[in-house]
Amino acid sequence: MKYIITESQNLQMRKINFFKEYLENLLSKYEWFNGDVEIKTKNWKFKNDTYPVYQIILNTGGRSYHAYDEGSEIDDNIDTMFKLLFPRDKNGDSTAVWDVMFV
Repeated sequence: MKYIITESQNLQMRKINFFKEYLENLLSKYEWFNGDVEIKTKNWKFKNDTYPVYQIILNTGGRSYHAYDEGSEIDDNIDTMFKLLFPRDKNGDSTAVWDVMFV
């Protein structure tokens, strides 16, 4: 079986890999972070549009960073980087969505 990766898919994969490395570096300074980030992609249909959903899975031993003082700062950093990598379209609508899980 032969797979063809388009330029658009290649760019998306590069963005995901960059985002993963960014998150690992961002969280590595916290002792509750166990050093592993996984990003899964799925689609979400809303009205007539389909959006990619990036599910960010953080290995934290099941503890949310929201339980710590730095929780909102981490959310802000994740959201800022996500918006840079996946900006809104010309109408101001989202082009992608993110969600975080703690395992």
